[in-house]
Amino acid sequence: MLVALAVPRLAAQQATPPVYQVLPRVGDGAAKADSAPPVQAQLPCPDCNPSKQGLRGFGELMIVQAVPSLWNNIRRGEVWAKISPRTWYDNIQYPWQWDDNAFLNNQFSHPYHGNLYYNAGRTNGYNFWASAPWAFGGSLMWELLGESWAPSPNDLLNTSLGGIALGEMTYRLSSLTLDNTATGIERTAREALATLINPIRGFNRLIDRRKDGAAGPEPGGVAPGLHPGRPRRRLPPDR
Repeated sequence: MLVALAVPRLAAQQATPPVYQVLPRVGDGAAKADSAPPVQAQLPCPDCNPSKQGLRGFGELMIVQAVPSLWNNIRRGEVWAKISPRTWYDNIQYPWQWDDNAFLNNQFSHPYHGNLYYNAGRTNGYNFWASAPWAFGGSLMWELLGESWAPSPNDLLNTSLGGIALGEMTYRLSSLTLDNTATGIERTAREALATLINPIRGFNRLIDRRKDGAAGPEPGGVAPGLHPGRPRRRLPPDR
């Protein structure tokens, strides 16, 4: 019976939109010790339940594939970047081979590339688990179609698993950096820093035309706020 009573209550709490408590900046008249307690504000949060943009995400994944391939093929003349239908056929037919490239290439470049694959899904409305296949799919596509050399199992693992770990870190770190309620120079600085951290997310926010004060705080257990004089925290649904 206790379980039966608890489940509807839990579902009701999950269906309740997030409520944020916005505290005034230090130095404002409302921040004095004898001031009234802050008023809870029901702020919009479009990023709490974003719509899935699968087609856009796939296009971004293909751009992430094409840019390094074309650069290394045309600009640098790398042999491994000379791809064709013949190399695709060979990579599918012949056995995979272990890649003995340098540590920096295998342990940083591949995970960073996988992070871009992952965020092509993560920043287009997909959650953690639904974004993981984007990293695996992008890595497999690169191994079979993006190089003329034989596909490598360690490259696949480094790009996919490393990309998922690094991708989720950059997604959450950019969430802590962004603030949809900021304006002016602060807003510009936050958007620029978040784009450096997560380029795919910054690109999507640019084409989505996120404007100053156009929406509420980013979703998450703690709303972002680098300014020490304006802390904000998420309140429980029943408060």
